[in-house]
Amino acid sequence: GYKCKVNGDCILVGDLQGVECLEGMVITCSGIQPSYHADFAMNCVFYDFFNDVIVDKTGKAVADILANRCRLPCARDQWSSWLDINGCRVLFRYYKFLVRGYEHDEAEMSYIASRLLDCWSNNTQETIATGKESLGISP
Repeated sequence: GYKCKVNGDCILVGDLQGVECLEGMVITCSGIQPSYHADFAMNCVFYDFFNDVIVDKTGKAVADILANRCRLPCARDQWSSWLDINGCRVLFRYYKFLVRGYEHDEAEMSYIASRLLDCWSNNTQETIATGKESLGISP
């Protein structure tokens, strides 16, 4: 069997240094919630077992998956709601995807960088702790 570790919203199955590893986050998402409740558009894909179809809630998820792109799941006028719902951990997760080679939008990255700097300015220690947890770094 594989080791399984849950740390907050993050889940790790296997070993990060091993060949077989699955890392992600526990996502609870409803098809009726506004899209800004999700972390990124690529994670707004559902499978309807009854009708055997993929449901792309934002209309961007499948294209983002195919393009290896990390994009916010909502319109620009909802970005502050997205951050309010997801908290600063999602800002760190965004960069985690970019480090893995995901494509990005310059305006979104500018917004995320600005909000991350705001978090650091307003609550340095909590932001550092959140960042470490979001990136899987042990305290």
